[in-house]
Amino acid sequence: MNWNPRIGDIRREKGQRQNYIANKIHVSTQSLSAWERGEAYPKANYLFDLAEVLECKVDDLYERGENEEK
Repeated sequence: MNWNPRIGDIRREKGQRQNYIANKIHVSTQSLSAWERGEAYPKANYLFDLAEVLECKVDDLYERGENEEK
């Protein structure tokens, strides 16, 4: 499955800094940065927390790759 993270894009659109978001969901800035780069993926509970803090839907945090069906 090819999922492209949009976490960083959404965070920047909202004008939020990594350390602010990381503190709100109780993770390190290193973890958040890895999620934004697609080097690691958050556990489900963090996806819901991210969506709440970023005021978006969980589905918005990732977009499907070109070869994935919608």
